[in-house]
Amino acid sequence: MNDFYDPKKLKIGQHVGIELDPYVLNYPMDNNKTTWMADQGGRPFVLRFFQTQKGKVEDFLQNARKYAAVKHPAITPNYPPFYSNLWVFSCSAVCGGENLYSFLGKYPDGAPLNVVIGLFDNIAKALDQVHRNGLFHGHLDLHSIHVVNGLGVMTGFGSHNWMSRIDEHEMDARFFPPEYLKKEQKRSPISDSFAFMRLLMAALL
Repeated sequence: MNDFYDPKKLKIGQHVGIELDPYVLNYPMDNNKTTWMADQGGRPFVLRFFQTQKGKVEDFLQNARKYAAVKHPAITPNYPPFYSNLWVFSCSAVCGGENLYSFLGKYPDGAPLNVVIGLFDNIAKALDQVHRNGLFHGHLDLHSIHVVNGLGVMTGFGSHNWMSRIDEHEMDARFFPPEYLKKEQKRSPISDSFAFMRLLMAALL
């Protein structure tokens, strides 16, 4: 069994990946230090590190490779994962704009209908496309959608679907579909549909 690097020990400025062209960690994006903003050769990326307590490394790699093939303007691109005896992480493009939570803060009484339609129309079309192929986001909430020029873009698409269980560390529990509350989670495209409708209500209200 490989002794992979513990994400909790990661530090700002640390080099990860291959020595000749490493990723340089800029800052963690979560309290568990499992998701980092990094750059490689001047290009920014989001790195998500494998967590041994969350599932199997084989599932992590298979999931990351599968979702790297997803292409849509409303989905932040994912790239093939990095794997070595020390490092295991997935890699995504950086999405600009601001997250939906911050954006909706400008509308304390709910966003206007035309704003909401502009935000969610492309997301709905993207979900329809990927759901037909049996793929799904898996942890849709206010923090997994960014607003770029008035349009909604999903981040971290499918990045947690390798985990045996998604909990409040990966997703706002207020958006949990009913099946996430069961002892054995059975996630599917329907899980996205439930969370999507909750997001619509949150935006409108």
